[in-house]
Amino acid sequence: MKTRYIADDGTSFDTKEECQRYERENALSDYEKEWGEHISLKERARKVRAYWKAQSNRGLSDDYLASVDKITRATDIRGIAGEFGYGIIYMRDDAVEILLKYIERLEHGEDGRETN
Repeated sequence: MKTRYIADDGTSFDTKEECQRYERENALSDYEKEWGEHISLKERARKVRAYWKAQSNRGLSDDYLASVDKITRATDIRGIAGEFGYGIIYMRDDAVEILLKYIERLEHGEDGRETN
């Protein structure tokens, strides 16, 4: 039996020292570990959908927003995306829903059948 040491990116080594040296030289940031290109695009998209589904129920309806004198999606049509914090672009929930519906349509084809 032989022990293999596996780095965060899946590269394997015969010794612990080689593995540790490789990981120090090729350290991935927390962001890269979670969202980096070493994870397939399909898997990253699945994770985004899961996070979105968990958070999207926190949005407030336009009716409620109007009832408390707040801007609604319908009254702020240019607010669909923007830089609300320095250097980070945000997209409003209705825009994300549009994109997710389109992606699902592409994945399943116009007639609902799954495509590769």
